[in-house]
Amino acid sequence: NRSSESSPEENRCKGASSSGVLLQCECLNQVVSVSQEMIDTYEELSARLQANNVSMTNFELDDGLRFSCDDSDNQAIWWLAEDVISRDQGGTSALSTIELIQRHALGSFYIATSGGRWSENTLWMTSETECEWAGLDCNSDGHVDTMLLSELNLEGTIPSSISGLSELAKIDLHQN
Repeated sequence: NRSSESSPEENRCKGASSSGVLLQCECLNQVVSVSQEMIDTYEELSARLQANNVSMTNFELDDGLRFSCDDSDNQAIWWLAEDVISRDQGGTSALSTIELIQRHALGSFYIATSGGRWSENTLWMTSETECEWAGLDCNSDGHVDTMLLSELNLEGTIPSSISGLSELAKIDLHQN
């Protein structure tokens, strides 16, 4: 009986309430479960971003907004917190300032432009260096300097945090 079969999206969303923040946001449109370690890591990363004057949509995060799925900058910090914890290599200090700012900017961009639906998103939102993510190139110092993301089905608004890519010289988003 086909009516009893689950769709791939339904299968992916099973157990979302005990999964990572991005899956909770995608499947439940709210964050229902985070560990204290995640909250502490989130707060450390937020403080580092604020100390580096990172341009974000919302920075005064109260408990209601902190757990909201409506803001790509906020979701990007949660993703970074998950990434830092999964790496288990010295906490938030294991990320250099440039890595933190770039990964936050790119994570926010990915989330704001429906990155999960792009036709090519290889390695995005993984622990791999952002210089390996599909459509990105970096200079010899590891700064993202090129984003070639045309014809990938991007949709949404580019977040202000993209300004964190201080060495970005070329961006191609045509036919999205």
